[in-house]
Amino acid sequence: MANQISLTGESYKSWVGQAAQFSTNQIVAGTTTLLAKGSTEGFGVCCDPSGNMYITDPAQHIIVKVTPNGTAYLWAGLAGTSGNNGSNVVSLTDARFNTPRGIACDAKGDLIVADAGNNQIRKISKNGYVSLLAGDPNGVAGYVNGTSARFSGPRDICNTKSEDILVADTNNHSIRKMIKGRQYVYTLAGTNVAGDVVDTDGTAARFSSPTAIANSLGGEFFVADNGNYKIKKIYESGRTAFFSGIGTVGTTVGIATVTQFQEIITLFCNNSGQLFAVDYAERGDARLVKIDGMGTTTMVYSYGGLDFFGGATVNNSGKIYLVQSPVIESLIYSSSSSSSSSSSIDSSSSSSIDSSSSSSIDSSSSSSSSSSSSVGNSSSSSSSSVGNSSSSSSSSSSGA
Repeated sequence: MANQISLTGESYKSWVGQAAQFSTNQIVAGTTTLLAKGSTEGFGVCCDPSGNMYITDPAQHIIVKVTPNGTAYLWAGLAGTSGNNGSNVVSLTDARFNTPRGIACDAKGDLIVADAGNNQIRKISKNGYVSLLAGDPNGVAGYVNGTSARFSGPRDICNTKSEDILVADTNNHSIRKMIKGRQYVYTLAGTNVAGDVVDTDGTAARFSSPTAIANSLGGEFFVADNGNYKIKKIYESGRTAFFSGIGTVGTTVGIATVTQFQEIITLFCNNSGQLFAVDYAERGDARLVKIDGMGTTTMVYSYGGLDFFGGATVNNSGKIYLVQSPVIESLIYSSSSSSSSSSSIDSSSSSSIDSSSSSSIDSSSSSSSSSSSSVGNSSSSSSSSVGNSSSSSSSSSSGA
């Protein structure tokens, strides 16, 4: 159904490096080169319940699939070609996207995509069909609720516990909600006028270019309010509250009211409800920041001199995957001090990702975290929880 991908005449390649230790035994990391030359923006990323990883590439207008054994496929779209299928239901190969960004997977294994350039929310069913969930069929931007909803540059999405869909409608400065099974959209928080207002309900709240959204597992949602350099919390009732960020650009970490952000690309919670942010600067520096339940930030992992940094997700075993074009970096986050810096992410030093002998991108070992050769399905431990640590969630995360 899907073909192994080839861009500019090259197949996707995999190179797995040795593990390195970062941040006082908290991180064991290795890298896997995923994207071929010419594919410049691995961005949104999520894992499905079976451990497959899906990555949006807004520069190439495609969705890439990476199986648990490390094989990469062009899953949907045509590399280098943008388009719009309107309200038609089409196959994976006939599907056309325009700068797809956020992606999430629901409990059934269907993918939901924020097709930002088409101002639409699309569905990729697990049986291989692509359809329009919400947004103007012709891709016209707007701010309209109801069954004929319009969006403007939606950058991210996430699922709720009841399987409704939340949308960070970036250019409309608002958070929109689509009711499960009804394709009915309404504004949960904010309106299409930018601002910075919290401690209020529904459309009285104000955001400025929200770019990322995450489900806390406990029922609340966290929003990267990028234009205000803050993270805000939205309760299920629709009430918006301040969570973290002083409101000026910078890299300070600490308590909520001194923390600074640059440009939050991704928000996600791990399996215990711990909130993380991927914060990026245009000069090419990026960092993974942990945020506790009081909004206090700690830098977990710092990246320097990268060409572009995209989304992040966590699999069922608790491993964090960070997408940095053209690399996927797999991290094992552990609060234990017994992690071994000599652990290898993979036993091989070089392999083609489309080779039958390819090593798994998730074949890692650590004395404090364990994972199998699949992308999912083992237990994990984590530090303090933002949400309800006893709750379980579908594997949904994305990039903004």
